[in-house]
Amino acid sequence: ESDERFRRAFENAAVGASIVDRSGRFIKVNKRLCEMLGYSEPELLQKTFSDVTYPDDIQKGMDALARLMKGEVENVSIEKRYIRKDGNIIHGIVSPSAIHDENGKPAHCLGLWQDITERKRAEDHRTRAEGALREANARLFALIQAIPDMVYFKDCHGRFLMVNKAFEKLSGANEGKMIGKSDEDFMPPDLVEYCRKSDEEVIKRRSVARTEEEMTGRDGGKIHFDTVKAPIYDP
Repeated sequence: ESDERFRRAFENAAVGASIVDRSGRFIKVNKRLCEMLGYSEPELLQKTFSDVTYPDDIQKGMDALARLMKGEVENVSIEKRYIRKDGNIIHGIVSPSAIHDENGKPAHCLGLWQDITERKRAEDHRTRAEGALREANARLFALIQAIPDMVYFKDCHGRFLMVNKAFEKLSGANEGKMIGKSDEDFMPPDLVEYCRKSDEEVIKRRSVARTEEEMTGRDGGKIHFDTVKAPIYDP
């Protein structure tokens, strides 16, 4: 009964399953593993797990098998690449554990194989996308800092998220002191109210607005601005 339960669990496992001898040769494989690697059961039983492993990852598997057979560990989990019969490379996580003989010594290895190819592709795509985004942001940041006109970003509550060098020069405060602050920390009350209404109108109308604004400079003189404001949307 115990053997039958093991056989059914082995054959019907949702992941690939194999039993290999001390040299890594397959002596039992299930249907799911055959599907993963593209081989029939008789074909796989003529191979070792190294035969279907990507060359650069063979040593990783052999080291794990050696540790299991020496009794240094009972089980491990390693990520490797495998070569299907059609030549395509897949990514997998294999979790081998030792099977002991009647004397309690490791004699065979039971491996559970999980295909993570789609997950790896998604991770690679995300990594490339994040790299492209960082590069685009770096170009945008350099452009904003080089513009001689004042540029700033605010959140929906009117708090500064970013200002460029031109804005720092005019305000007399560096970006670090301005982040998280609002207009009322740097401007007179009447201009604060004007800017707040102007910002709210841009967000409400969801369109670009162009206005003229006036500000008192640090020397007490009046400064006039031709201001363009635009909303930025989340996803």
